[in-house]
Amino acid sequence: MSEQSEMDKADLSGLRRRSFHQVLEDRQAGFRYGELLILLFVTFLFVGSAPTGTDWVPFVTVVIESATLIVALFASGAKGWPVTIALFIVALGLASSAAAWISHDPHANKAAAIIGAVLVLVGPVVVVRGIVRRRTIDVRTVLGALCLYMMAGLFFTSTYNALQAFSHQSFFAQNSHGNAPDFLYFSFVTLTTVGYGDLTAATQVGRTVAAFEAIFGQFYLVTVVALLVANMGPSFQYRKTKSTGPADADRAEKGTDVPAEAPAGE
Repeated sequence: MSEQSEMDKADLSGLRRRSFHQVLEDRQAGFRYGELLILLFVTFLFVGSAPTGTDWVPFVTVVIESATLIVALFASGAKGWPVTIALFIVALGLASSAAAWISHDPHANKAAAIIGAVLVLVGPVVVVRGIVRRRTIDVRTVLGALCLYMMAGLFFTSTYNALQAFSHQSFFAQNSHGNAPDFLYFSFVTLTTVGYGDLTAATQVGRTVAAFEAIFGQFYLVTVVALLVANMGPSFQYRKTKSTGPADADRAEKGTDVPAEAPAGE
């Protein structure tokens, strides 16, 4: 009898340890998405406030974008070939941006611009795979969706930079040569459909990409984020009910916390 009791206690202890580690893992994953969002804001602030006309800024930008991609890999729990491809792109981006910084070669600058765009594109793909694989709507899912929104703006920032590098003319109609803060400003103003109008695309391709970004930003906010936030409450309530149901059943079976029936006639 005592051996059976000790076995039951050991099983209960193991279950509690597994539950604790599972909860801790989920919370750490949520914190990683929070760290990813903070790192995206750091990238935004650096690109928007970095001095223009300096050769080291693109290299540092690629370094921050590489760190962002690595954090996205950990936050999404990516394994296998996605990690290999992402690390290869990180190494290629660092090498190309360093070559552009050292050699001042226009072709190296073009390669760095393309790799920068691809680097920012891989991050959303990794985050989407992680969110879809979880099949759960919670705070972590919403943080991941916000990370995707920021990554989209940074991706279009790099895309505009690459378009200017290959067109041999200014991307904007208002100045002779756009820089990184201009592209960042134009991208997020377009993504949020604010449209101040102080900077506009000069080429037909640039206008098309900008229009696509505006449509994407509008659809993303009114569909993806809105649906996630609207369903987060019911999903949380379902999980709470599901988790407390067996415990309530055990208490009822043992006769605890069950109100006694009043005697007949009273």
